[in-house]
Amino acid sequence: MHASPMLSREQERDLHRRLVEDDPTASVDLAETYYVWLIACLKNKNPDIHEEACVSAATDAWKSLVKNPRSYDPDKLPLSSFLRMSAQGDLRNLLKKEVSHRHESLDSVEDSLLGGNDEKEPAILPFQRDSASAILKLVREGLSAGELRALDLWLQGERTTKAFADALDLKHLSSKEQKDAVKRSKDKIKKRVERARREHDEST
Repeated sequence: MHASPMLSREQERDLHRRLVEDDPTASVDLAETYYVWLIACLKNKNPDIHEEACVSAATDAWKSLVKNPRSYDPDKLPLSSFLRMSAQGDLRNLLKKEVSHRHESLDSVEDSLLGGNDEKEPAILPFQRDSASAILKLVREGLSAGELRALDLWLQGERTTKAFADALDLKHLSSKEQKDAVKRSKDKIKKRVERARREHDEST
């Protein structure tokens, strides 16, 4: 059995509070702490299940908590236990619907982030590989609060210009200006991914 992430109950409560308060970095911190561990737990408990199904279930559990952080009560059980039960339930639902193979193969988060364009970009699953977590940390450095929110949306699989425009506080601009500004922000993030990947590869 894989040991749960070493967060104290106080640290878990603080992370949960930040999610409730819509802290733009909280959802990524949640993934960095629990995501790879959560996939490992699912694979350990369900050894005959395809890994992509475990990845999908872990992602669904993460996204559900990010979208509805009040669904978790920190007074009742540890955050790791809540996520593990939520992910196991999501895995059962995926298997019932026979969609464990509906996601195209994603070799890495950076390849997904660099693929696609504008409204038709593929959804990003965070941390397909252990190295992606380190790369994403480098990407986040130096981003503004709005750009962090945009990155968060991208990680959740958001695709619409409107959602990114709202995250970047561009609602005062015209539709064309919003689209151009969103594209510039996405291009900036893509370039940071490319640079972070090079830096990571050079350091390993």
